[in-house]
Amino acid sequence: HATLQPGHRVAVTKGRAALALPDEAFVLLEARSAVTLRRLDAKHTVLHLERGSLLASVQPRRERRRFVVSTPAGRVVVTGTVFAVRVTAGRADVRVLRGRVQVQNRRGATLDVPRGQATRLADRAPKLRAMASTEERADGRRLAALSAFGSRDTARITLRSRPAGATVEVDGVVIGRTPLVARVKAGHRLLTVRLPDRTPIRERLTLAPKDQVERDYELGPA
Repeated sequence: HATLQPGHRVAVTKGRAALALPDEAFVLLEARSAVTLRRLDAKHTVLHLERGSLLASVQPRRERRRFVVSTPAGRVVVTGTVFAVRVTAGRADVRVLRGRVQVQNRRGATLDVPRGQATRLADRAPKLRAMASTEERADGRRLAALSAFGSRDTARITLRSRPAGATVEVDGVVIGRTPLVARVKAGHRLLTVRLPDRTPIRERLTLAPKDQVERDYELGPA
């Protein structure tokens, strides 16, 4: 478990990773994705998506920080919404599941994108299109995975392992490495702790809001 600071980079090679940012902003990174936290101050949170894809859930904000996802093709400015961004070959595809975002390409052309709509950021002016049903279903599954973290009804889990440095997953989403302290949504969660050449440990947890759970795992040879 680590606190992201400006300049920190997170790269995901396999699986998924969940990031918790200030003002109840949560981001799910897919495999082969990389982001860098470029700015974090009283007015802005700027997350740069270098490659791959993310899904973000951002609480409506008025006088709080403005949440921005920048990409090589342009940026996405958020006021409070759930949206997805995928970067490929110098362009960025943006989809909005809830709320509304504003996008701006490298030439300064802007467009408001409402719920259920998508657009592509490239050199040409962005245009709206309706999200395909396959996109809605896929993003809905990602949102369900992210919901294990983006909730006020959370429990606190403290995990240690021998050896240390084991990857920790909750419901299939990587949340860090041991030793780790994290907050996850209350309910029935599947916890997996794994390390190369060691037998992985899986445990089903039933968590109530404000629970504090501690686990020490011994990872034996595979």
